[in-house]
Amino acid sequence: MVELQRMAQERRLTILEEREFMLTQMTGLMMQERCWLEQTRKLVSIMPPPAHDKVIQYDISSYPLKVIPHLEVWLLHMITSHG
Repeated sequence: MVELQRMAQERRLTILEEREFMLTQMTGLMMQERCWLEQTRKLVSIMPPPAHDKVIQYDISSYPLKVIPHLEVWLLHMITSHG
């Protein structure tokens, strides 16, 4: 996780953005990113599947969607509501 965070900081991305970038890009990855992906693949390949009674299913249908507006929309809202 520390390595992923360091790579994300180098690209000025969040950890989630860095992970998504690495999983969707086949070219343009740094050597550290390619190594991290390969190590992660090897780790996942040897992990046993979870026991059936240990799998937790979550029903997220009752949770409202969280929409994060663009910065411009937020700034416009702040200007118009305080002006």
